[in-house]
Amino acid sequence: MGSVFQVDGLISGLNTSDIISQLMAIERQPLTVLQKQQSTLQQRTDALKDVATRLSSLQAALDKLRLSSTFSARTVSTDTPSGSPAVVSATASADAALGSFKVTVSSLATSTVAASAAALGLPVDETAALASAGFRLTPTTGFFTINGTRITIDANTTLNSGPNSVVSLINTSAAGVTASVQSNRLVLTSNTPGQQIQLGSGADTSNFLAAAQVLAAPQTLVNGSYQVMSTGGLGVTQVGSTLANARLATALDASGKFTVNGVEFSYDAQADSLSGIISRINASSAGVNAAYDAQNDRLVLTAKATGSVGISLQDVQGNFLAATGLADSAAQTLGQNAVFSVDTGTGAQTLYSTTNTIQGAIPGVTLTLKSTSATPVTVTVQQDTAPALSAVKAFVDQYNSTIGFIRDATAYNPDAKTGGLLLGDSGVQSIEPRLRELLFSPVAGASGGITNLADVGITTGAIGSKPGTTDTLTLDEAKFTAALQDNPAAVARLFAPTQPSVTLQGGGTGSIASAALVAGGSPSLGTYVVTSDASGNLSSVFTPVGGSALPAVIGTISAGGTNSTLISGIVLQGRNPLAAGTDTISVTAGDGVAIRLGSYLDSLIGTNGTLTTRRSSEQDDIRRLGQRIADQEDRLTEKEQSLVQRFAALESALATLQAQSAQIAGSLAGLTSQRSS
Repeated sequence: MGSVFQVDGLISGLNTSDIISQLMAIERQPLTVLQKQQSTLQQRTDALKDVATRLSSLQAALDKLRLSSTFSARTVSTDTPSGSPAVVSATASADAALGSFKVTVSSLATSTVAASAAALGLPVDETAALASAGFRLTPTTGFFTINGTRITIDANTTLNSGPNSVVSLINTSAAGVTASVQSNRLVLTSNTPGQQIQLGSGADTSNFLAAAQVLAAPQTLVNGSYQVMSTGGLGVTQVGSTLANARLATALDASGKFTVNGVEFSYDAQADSLSGIISRINASSAGVNAAYDAQNDRLVLTAKATGSVGISLQDVQGNFLAATGLADSAAQTLGQNAVFSVDTGTGAQTLYSTTNTIQGAIPGVTLTLKSTSATPVTVTVQQDTAPALSAVKAFVDQYNSTIGFIRDATAYNPDAKTGGLLLGDSGVQSIEPRLRELLFSPVAGASGGITNLADVGITTGAIGSKPGTTDTLTLDEAKFTAALQDNPAAVARLFAPTQPSVTLQGGGTGSIASAALVAGGSPSLGTYVVTSDASGNLSSVFTPVGGSALPAVIGTISAGGTNSTLISGIVLQGRNPLAAGTDTISVTAGDGVAIRLGSYLDSLIGTNGTLTTRRSSEQDDIRRLGQRIADQEDRLTEKEQSLVQRFAALESALATLQAQSAQIAGSLAGLTSQRSS
């Protein structure tokens, strides 16, 4: 009996899910460790990325401090009173001399205009129905009102032919006006001297008065009577229709070609419209703006450039230019040149220009003529300290932001007993002291008594400042501005030299005897390794600062000769005799705060920088951990499936045992009953 109860107890107390979970929890412990390692490493890598991003922003803030033009900017003003029309405006480059001069503008440069000699279209057809008479705006049927009298027109009404013409209907009405058609225009004259003509009403159902261009036309007194005349020709060119149906006054050939300033255009009278040709001219390189003058029914070409230069027009095939009235050179009105004078203190000198934008009259200054004036305008060129001050403030702010982030990432909080993600990272912790060292060390080659940042008002706080308040950069704007105004070149030199330095390193064995900077040259900073043979064949491999070697550049040099194309901005002098070997040329920017910091930042975040390679290496580690985690998860899945199968088999066996136990118990119960009876 006891053995049966033991089997029942085993079966009833068995929970396979709990057992499997407990077993898998033990199996998952190594996986949890790997996942934690990956998470920690990912957090540190993300923190490194944030450091690199801030250092990159700091490097960008340095860019403007490398340019001498930042410190020698110019601002230009005139003495034209506020609110008065501008006569001249000006801009100045960094090399413009400070001072004032006077400008008098006698005339502005204008553009040449070529316009049709006469109206392009046929006059209105006075005998045709209004809808087909050639109006610019097709008249509609209905009534219109003159002096309160309604005149009704229908589909058969003409302009001036028969009793159903507009002219006849007006003249025989009670409107009190006389209508006539003169030179393609409608003329309405009041029959009552001194009485103006009232045209139109809100109830009108025909647009005839608008189509005839009299509705908004001015009224003039002619021999004591008020008269209204169409503001434009009634019959005009239909610019949207094909050229064959455009109602051109001069018959146009079926097809052809013409040129505008040497640019050729072709046309097909059955396919092209005047509007389409205008668009093609404007989209081309012909140097003109084409337009349709609807008021005068003419084609107009206006030169984009100013000055007294004609527009070249030629019919190559067909008669497009002749038909549009542009072929005759008399149709062109030449533009005029600008006439102005400049007085720098030695007397006014009259100058001429084809444009209103003048360069070269005053070195470094660009003048833009706006309007004419007999009174001279004084133009003053002054130093502009705003760009340099803005650039320095941006640098100081970014430096403080960057250092603040690095401190937070590497700090330890003793109260919370927690540390930043990069706590103990010596590489990151070393960035701040190195930056401070580069910032405040004296600059070799500086001039004008300005050798360090403190000389221009950039410090970590006043001497004697309270501890803890000198951890960031501060800028004394007044001191910086004063230094800049006193000696902008010296302030610029503090941050960067004006020219790079070229050095042929000693110990070379090749064909290069010397290397020098070409006047005005700006070779890329880095190292050039030049390999040569005894015949003067050269191969240069350049490695930029913070970068990787680039493909070789090939060239030649003769014994004692020169080569200025192998390395842009550098002239090489050949040995005599030539020799097979290798020479190394270094191009550096010289000493300067921006140069120092830029080079150091390149060593951190450049292509081969320490932070860059670290992040790349750690990303590889993260990927490897990810693969190990994936492998572990696959193994654990298989392990769990195996346990489920094994426990399922165990449960099946236990179920069999339970059934057998029940049978045995039943048999025993029967035996016991028999004995007792």
